[in-house]
Amino acid sequence: MWAQRHLDRDLTIASLASRARMSRRTFIRRFEDATGMSPGEWVVQARVSKARELLEATQIPIEGVATETGFGSANAMRHHFRERLGTSPAHYRAIFRAPAS
Repeated sequence: MWAQRHLDRDLTIASLASRARMSRRTFIRRFEDATGMSPGEWVVQARVSKARELLEATQIPIEGVATETGFGSANAMRHHFRERLGTSPAHYRAIFRAPAS
């Protein structure tokens, strides 16, 4: 779906719906039908996924990862990590980097 590629680029649902030439309600319904989640949930999931990649592959500080992934603040990223993964970004990084036993 083309909208997924553009959704996290500071575009609003209204502007995406307009580009798709449909009402906001129809756009949201079709997006949910296509992805199984709301546009907002999709954005958060994409940001958490990107943050996980950065935490696994880099030493960028948590605040930098939050900025790089569009969360806006480390606290917002921590909230979404706890909500979706049951852990904090720092704990996730520590577990990932722990030596295998």
